[in-house]
Amino acid sequence: MIFLVINMPCYSHTIPTLGFITELVKRGHTVDVISNSIIAPNIKGMIESTGARYIESLPVENMTDSETEQEQYHISKGKISGRFQTAIILTAYQHAERINYNALIYDFFAFPVYYFSLMLGVPVIRLCSNFAWNGQIVDRLAEDENTYKQNVLARIFGDTIVGQMEWLAMKTLGFDFRMNTLGQEVLYNTPLLNIINVLKEMQPQAESFDERFLFAPSVVPSPPGDLKIPYDKMKGKIIYASFGTVFTTLEGDACINAFKEVIRSFKDTDASVIISLGSALPLKDLTDIPENIFVYDFVPQTEVLQHASLFITHGGANSVNESIYYGVPMLVVPGGFDQFIMADQVEIRQIGYKMEQGNFSARRLKELSFSILSDNEIYNNIRQLQSKMTSVDYNKAIADRIEKFMSRLAGRFEL
Repeated sequence: MIFLVINMPCYSHTIPTLGFITELVKRGHTVDVISNSIIAPNIKGMIESTGARYIESLPVENMTDSETEQEQYHISKGKISGRFQTAIILTAYQHAERINYNALIYDFFAFPVYYFSLMLGVPVIRLCSNFAWNGQIVDRLAEDENTYKQNVLARIFGDTIVGQMEWLAMKTLGFDFRMNTLGQEVLYNTPLLNIINVLKEMQPQAESFDERFLFAPSVVPSPPGDLKIPYDKMKGKIIYASFGTVFTTLEGDACINAFKEVIRSFKDTDASVIISLGSALPLKDLTDIPENIFVYDFVPQTEVLQHASLFITHGGANSVNESIYYGVPMLVVPGGFDQFIMADQVEIRQIGYKMEQGNFSARRLKELSFSILSDNEIYNNIRQLQSKMTSVDYNKAIADRIEKFMSRLAGRFEL
């Protein structure tokens, strides 16, 4: 069979797909993947390493050639990321129209692909890089408007995507654009198969989702690099702190101050701390780093988690999955979008604590961290979830489900 995967051009949405794409290719299927390597330069290599065929999307510059002020508004709304997504959608349509794909597998942010199924008669499978959505979850995501306006994910993925898709509907593809928010699209245009990147135990209101939803978290080991972290020189328990890589929880001075608070929290303790700054903060901006604090621009996260006893994290779905996979409790400092809900789930499952940014201080951070480190119940709880995650090869489970789904569709067609 031949599949077309349409994804967001960023690591957090791409990484969960690598495992099952690799598995599909191993089984003799052909997989084409559309993305864009400008935002995330390593994406092309990551995708090609699976054996899939990488397709670069149309140039983003094509998305700025509009004839009217209304069209220009929709194209520029939300800045560059919306144009990247629009370019990917247009590329997907061109390929789906030209090649007889057996199914289109699309990220939920690329929701117009759902309409391709109606227009072209091609089955679709949806990917959710975090959790499945219902009405309560959509309300939860929108309940604190001021918080979401202040974080980068909301600014990029809120009006941006809907604005681009309105333009697609009006100008290019002419499909019947039915909803006016991303939440409505995700809620009411539900395909027959939805692959969800969390354990069912970490899904809010899990009982409300039927057999159309496959909860299958994917953990992909970090690629080996040249960085040599001196674990053998570290004393005491190892605490790992990261607030994201490309899109961080905190920005500007808030980001610098947060990492300074982490250093201040543990500088006079027996613990060792590994800090990954990500792209928002250059290493040179931090000075007077104590001997028990090890600071890097980027680290191989899955490697570090195999040595860590606590993960101080923004609570992105991939980070939470990796933390569970390696049995590391979490202290979650959420900044936006799915992170608030993931932080809630961490507390509900009693595998760590959450800390609101407004209460972020060295004293509170130290108090909560050492409370987790000394809590045997938290460690027992996360080991139970770790056992559930490691006992199943979810990449094979996803490939099995896709093949079964396609087989059922073929049988239905023959009838």
